[in-house]
Amino acid sequence: FEVEYAGDTALNVACIIPAAALGILTGLLAAVFTKGNLAVVRWRRATIKPHRFRRILEPLVVILIFAFLGFTLPYATQCVPTVNRFTSMAEANVTLMPDGGEDDDAPVQSWHTENGTHLATYLCTKHGEYNPLATLTVKGVGKGSIRRLFSRRTVDEFPLPSLFVFFALYFTFAGYISGAAISSGMVIPMIVIGATVGRIYGVSLVHLFADPVHNANGATVKGYVADQAWMDPGVFALIGAGAFFGGVSRMTMSLSVIMVELSGELHYLLPIMVAIITSKGVADALCEPLYHQLMALDFVPYLAHDAGVDLELLTAGDVCSEGTVCLRKRDRVADVIDALQTGHHIFPVVDGGRFVGTATREDVQILLALPRFQAHVVQQQQRQRDPQQRRETRVVDLSSMRYDDWLQHKMSLFFVQGSSAWHANWSPEGIARRERDRIAAAANSAGNGAENGSINGPGSPTSSYGTLGAGEGDGTASPTDLPRDDSIAIDLDVVLNRSPWTVTEEANGSMVFGMFRTLGLRHIVVLRGDRVVGIISRKDLLPHSLREATRKATTRRNRERGGGNGDENDERAGLEGGVAPVEGASDDDDSSDDEVAAMGGGFFGAVKAFFAPRYRVTNDEMGDFSDDGSVA
Repeated sequence: FEVEYAGDTALNVACIIPAAALGILTGLLAAVFTKGNLAVVRWRRATIKPHRFRRILEPLVVILIFAFLGFTLPYATQCVPTVNRFTSMAEANVTLMPDGGEDDDAPVQSWHTENGTHLATYLCTKHGEYNPLATLTVKGVGKGSIRRLFSRRTVDEFPLPSLFVFFALYFTFAGYISGAAISSGMVIPMIVIGATVGRIYGVSLVHLFADPVHNANGATVKGYVADQAWMDPGVFALIGAGAFFGGVSRMTMSLSVIMVELSGELHYLLPIMVAIITSKGVADALCEPLYHQLMALDFVPYLAHDAGVDLELLTAGDVCSEGTVCLRKRDRVADVIDALQTGHHIFPVVDGGRFVGTATREDVQILLALPRFQAHVVQQQQRQRDPQQRRETRVVDLSSMRYDDWLQHKMSLFFVQGSSAWHANWSPEGIARRERDRIAAAANSAGNGAENGSINGPGSPTSSYGTLGAGEGDGTASPTDLPRDDSIAIDLDVVLNRSPWTVTEEANGSMVFGMFRTLGLRHIVVLRGDRVVGIISRKDLLPHSLREATRKATTRRNRERGGGNGDENDERAGLEGGVAPVEGASDDDDSSDDEVAAMGGGFFGAVKAFFAPRYRVTNDEMGDFSDDGSVA
């Protein structure tokens, strides 16, 4: 987006204060944009996302409306005459240099409009006129609009009414379309919105504070004094673009470098940085970052830099989740399938009660889908028909399987795993549903056999565990196609991770939190010696989970000391320990008065309460998802 006259507009220290004020303005607008976009996303997920036809129809309707307004609104605005560059220079008595440029040391610098080929002239009936709004909405939307908003010495090229209309149009539709079923991003829209705000700000500064310029005849000409060139609207369009981008994304130093690289104006790095940091500070005070809240809506447990509690008061044993499901190294298939119904992503594996490693849900599912394992199941089903062998439990040992064979089988299921049938079969709800169907089918089969004078015994393939059916030997059998009694067990050695991340029960909570953030971990096993205490996942380190863990830890320690027996004493002890008591589960709007009071009361408390995120992810809501936040 490098523009003409970029190097002519010198930096002036006086622009730092206006840049900071622009940062405050863009920070407020970024908070409104974030709040509005989140409201639209929640509404879309409740009303549009569940319906496939609506998901397809919504982008089409929005595009038609935006295109209609973009083409028709310019007809409601007036055309304005173009300002020739050389005519403007002659009126301002600006001397033309031999290379065709203006003298940078001249006391007056002229205004003009861009070349007519860059302007929308087809709506105007008179020669030498153009439509400012059509230039922004029709003539090169997106990147073309950014270049025109960044242009220098074009103060009156876009009047304020046209800029306000364009801002309202783009701000509304950019905030709405984000998250729809269409390939779109937010980077260019954020730059366009910020550049429009900055352009409005710069034009206002020039008209309010720039000294008028008169020629030798005393007539006012289009230009400004060279010392006031820092007020150029193109400069503040650049600053505003970075500030609004920073207010929404909360990027700081990297965004400053990006904006300098986009424009090629290294000398304006300081005001850009000031505006971005100011905008980020204002937005941080009003609401959480947009992308963080979108991840929370998707149940992705993002760990912020600040945990929200004093982690020095917690240990790994305090934080780890309760009711961890463990698998034995050699476990019955029925128990393995029951473990898969929990929806957990990782399972500690024990041998004689001693921790030996972990196995992921994906690897266990692929292991149960091995054709080699399914062949064992078929043989065992046939063997179970013999009453003498019916109570024998056979272990399917796959430890001799080579890694190349395992990898080849895993790759063969690449497309199968991505299918809806695979997820439907192996999800907790799918396993429970098919198990109910299997029991009902077995009951019906037993009833029909009794009516026909024959009874299917417990060894019958259709009475106790069903048959492999269509999935036999092809690696796609469902979990309920496998035995549900003690007839067959499986050795998990082939999928066992013997060196997972582990910590002791007494490990410091701050250290554990730092390991998750710096190493990008999904889970850590908590041990007491060689015994499993629990597992810490990312959702266990979210602020609401840590507050609950702190409350429980404080309560337990107070009871161990005999210093707190009631809930009131426990809550008081938590406050003395520097941790706020856990709020109630209700986040209804009826509690707005309490939120205002909690945030300091008064006007600023009401504003902060309005922008405070209303959506908090709880453990109950995360329960249907795996430990790392992805759908199991």
